[in-house]
Amino acid sequence: MQHLLRAALLAALLGALGCHRDPTWTPVLGVAPASGYGAASWPFDERESGVLARDVVTASTSDGVADVFAFLAYGVMFSCAAFWVWSHRKRALMEFAYDPRAPLADGPAVVVGTVEAPAGWDGAVVRIDIHQAGTEWQHKGAWHHAWKEQRRDVNARPFFLVRDDGVRVLVEPDARVAVHDAHDAITRHHQSQRTRVCDIKPGERVHVSGVVAGAQSGQAYAGAYRQGQGTPVVRAPSVGRMVISAEAPGATSLARMRFHRNWALALAAVFTFLCGVVMPEYLVLSATGQTEWATPTATDYWRTWRKPKNSSGYWVYHHAIQGAVARGAETLTVSDETGDGPSRCVEERQCAQVPFVVSSIAPAYHQFGLDPHLTTGRVVLLVLFCLVLLIAYPASAVASRPWYLHAKVNDTGSGPLATSRP
Repeated sequence: MQHLLRAALLAALLGALGCHRDPTWTPVLGVAPASGYGAASWPFDERESGVLARDVVTASTSDGVADVFAFLAYGVMFSCAAFWVWSHRKRALMEFAYDPRAPLADGPAVVVGTVEAPAGWDGAVVRIDIHQAGTEWQHKGAWHHAWKEQRRDVNARPFFLVRDDGVRVLVEPDARVAVHDAHDAITRHHQSQRTRVCDIKPGERVHVSGVVAGAQSGQAYAGAYRQGQGTPVVRAPSVGRMVISAEAPGATSLARMRFHRNWALALAAVFTFLCGVVMPEYLVLSATGQTEWATPTATDYWRTWRKPKNSSGYWVYHHAIQGAVARGAETLTVSDETGDGPSRCVEERQCAQVPFVVSSIAPAYHQFGLDPHLTTGRVVLLVLFCLVLLIAYPASAVASRPWYLHAKVNDTGSGPLATSRP
């Protein structure tokens, strides 16, 4: 992702700065007739070729690209990032604020304590076995391998959680229980089969998220693992799953909050960069531009050589118009590249006026035409940045999640299966 963003950033800088040349203006000779083309009878449609410069897209296309690939796309991505920051921060603060010694109450709760196995049981009270099958392949002389989850076995039994205040709470996990802990214990059966193991053992300090019942009622709970009167019980909620975590309370939520916060800052920085470097003139003219009818004073003509790959090359011809705009007692000089149609119209003294969009607060920002527009290169950059981020953000959000937040645990690496760990 970083390589793609760097490449796009470099391309944006090159496209935004572009190549500049000193114009060689040729004054317009003669006096345009009073009936020449102008504000009342402008004959050119910007949607037709030969009106705008070769590398300029129409105003309607510019508006559509800016709205969809800049304002809408970044607005949606930034809103999603901000929502996840708020959501994970709220959950982290809730877990941080929980007092392990606070009296239990019926309802949703987080219970913190030390795992105690029921009488007569020796071993893990919750165990998740993730069975993976391995494959290997060779690409460009290098070996790669992948371990893909084929099956997951969950074995859980009731156990007691001893709180810091000495209260023993019975935990009744079901088959849907989620365990937040490392799954580094790996058993290799043979070359292409292995099992990852995650378990909760007696003596571990964990916190359990579920629904507490019988905290205050003093109700007796019958069953092989329920002892005494009024033993509180934690069960899975009706919606969602019970979570047994060996991590510090709030650790997962805090890490996810930081991840999305960093992405929100990155999105804001990229959007600021696009506004300030890639399309500043378009934004200024969209907000403060006014269509002014300038009296043409000079024209310019030049050509550039293009040599595409596998082509003999060709000349590209360019045209530009310079004009004067009267603003009260002040006269503004404006100029921009155009198509050959308006330029020929001025040279032949058929156009008495030509349109320029000029900023009302910063006249240095101006463009030829009736409305502000973007160049083809800037459109490509806006679309490129947007597509890269639309792919990179969700992909990195999924890839960076801990294993227990994935539907399946799949691992990839370099080298053949025989050298993979273990």
